[in-house]
Amino acid sequence: MKEYIVTEICRWNKDRDNTHYDVATEFTMLTEEIQERLMAKQKNMLAYAEANDLDPYNEMTFRDRPDEDKQLLREDILVDEADALADTIFVALSGLYKLTGSRVKTYKILSAVIDANNKKGKDKVDGKITKPEDFVGPEKQIREILTAGELDG
Repeated sequence: MKEYIVTEICRWNKDRDNTHYDVATEFTMLTEEIQERLMAKQKNMLAYAEANDLDPYNEMTFRDRPDEDKQLLREDILVDEADALADTIFVALSGLYKLTGSRVKTYKILSAVIDANNKKGKDKVDGKITKPEDFVGPEKQIREILTAGELDG
């Protein structure tokens, strides 16, 4: 599946002549996607309050609503969050493709990161998986992939 995703995102960018890498542009787009995700709940709650002529700043407004309304609001929030997270992946992989100029290198770098992450343990601190003492990151592999000769366009 990851090869399909990488291939489709690379093709999408190539078809639109969207292959120039600019670090500021790429990280601005990622920041915008993250902000969209963070704003999903607020946006949906404001829209719900406006549609129902309610005060969006009164917490009781939402507590006293019918369960069906609460469920629909939760679903709307989840849909927006899922969309923002998927868009973040799309933007990040697009940026990686622009950086490497190669679908194959993009795939290999993504695979190197996944392989390295699979070597982490299962322990968590503040919700984040921790690295074991002997953890080796993917940076050496990534350097080799980036400095390898042209693999594809």
